[in-house]
Amino acid sequence: MRIEIEHLPPESPTKTAMRLSAEAEGAQADEDSEPADAPWSALEMLVAGLRDDVREGTYVLQKANGGKPDKPKPIERPGVRAKKKTKFAPVSGANAEHLFRRLQAT
Repeated sequence: MRIEIEHLPPESPTKTAMRLSAEAEGAQADEDSEPADAPWSALEMLVAGLRDDVREGTYVLQKANGGKPDKPKPIERPGVRAKKKTKFAPVSGANAEHLFRRLQAT
């Protein structure tokens, strides 16, 4: 029976009830949560992705034509954590000199 439940679609009433009871108990999604474990169906995830792509395309078009639009944020998807921004350390004087020499060598 466990295998049958695991293979139900994410939007099924059984999976929805299991997910809602887990949320009520304060459970949170793991770092590596899968969209398939979320309350949205695959179709809803595809539509959200399509909307994000259209908004990104509109942003690029406006930017290319001299506009100053705000970068669009993707739709929040349940069970999917937002990507963390990578922070780069500033280049120190010694490292900058080393990089400059390497760039000149190529």
